[in-house]
This record gives sequence, structure tokens and C-alpha cells, in this order.
Amino acid sequence: MRVYIAGKITGCPEYKENFAAAAFAVRNMGHEPVIPFEGTAGTETYKQYIDHGLEVLRTCDAIYMMANWPDSKGAILERMYAEVVGMQMIEERIDL
Repeated sequence: MRVYIAGKITGCPEYKENFAAAAFAVRNMGHEPVIPFEGTAGTETYKQYIDHGLEVLRTCDAIYMMANWPDSKGAILERMYAEVVGMQMIEERIDL
């Protein structure tokens, strides 16, 4: 199953490490992680990043919501899309 990873990128200097950890968790569940910023050249506008993310999300079977998703407008939008189309939702668990 292809699992899209959604979480905070803008204003989060450690976003690459966070997404790598989430991808590791998704792989450990036996699924293929999909990271939205992979395959972008890095010079796109915010709109282009959002459009790209939604395009990639459409190809997935489920969405993995990182714990920081409520702090990201993009992740909120991705979650709304996933809910509307009935995708399986996986919530990141943070054990304290």
C-alpha cells in the first residue's frame, strides 16, 4: 500500500529528519512511504508545492498524519482531501 506522509514543512528546519522518521515507521508497517517534497526541484512556488503534493496524494492508498500536521496549512488540506475521498488515515503516535 502506498502511504502519503503529511506534516509540517514550512518553518520547520528539521522537516527532512521528521519525514525520514515517518517513512521509516511506514516501512516498518509493511507499506511504501511517499514523501511529498521528493521529486521537486526546490525552486517552485508554494502553490506549485501544494499542487504537486495533491497530485502525488491522489496516487496513494492511505495518508500518514505526522503529529505536527495541525500546524501546517498544507497538511490540513491534504487531510481534508483524504477524508473526502475516503482514504485510510494513519495517525502518528508519540509515546511520552
